[in-house]
Amino acid sequence: MCKSGLFFWLITLILAQTASKVNSTPNHMSYNIDFATFGTVLYSGDDHCPITLSDSAANYEELVIEYRCNNQTHASVAVYNPNNKDVFLTTGFNDKNSGFFLKTQNVLISGTTIDQVPNTYAREIGINGSTVTSPTINNIWITKVTGYKSRI
Repeated sequence: MCKSGLFFWLITLILAQTASKVNSTPNHMSYNIDFATFGTVLYSGDDHCPITLSDSAANYEELVIEYRCNNQTHASVAVYNPNNKDVFLTTGFNDKNSGFFLKTQNVLISGTTIDQVPNTYAREIGINGSTVTSPTINNIWITKVTGYKSRI
């Protein structure tokens, strides 16, 4: 690296560190730590819908729903302002012997309940070579729901 390039790099590094110190107030840092650390577990288990939450979704700014499918592939979804929201849970699995599988379910978060959306089906779509299957089967289990409130 030439001297002018090194000098430019050092000045950029110093300015970036100075800016981060100016912008990192204790309140800002406290808010991030509070929001990330102090979630409330509203459900912990391993079951199909309906799921009963220990508190209403209306009391939370964000819910994180953790779930798995029958082949132990885990996923999660964050839902902001979650009460009365229709959420699409999906996960996939790729097996070199049996093909690719996509598992889906629409759920409705309403008060203290997470349940399958009326008039919808939980699906598993399997593709193996040129064969496509789409049975109506519920292969999604909700394992944990955590609620986060705003500190304000």
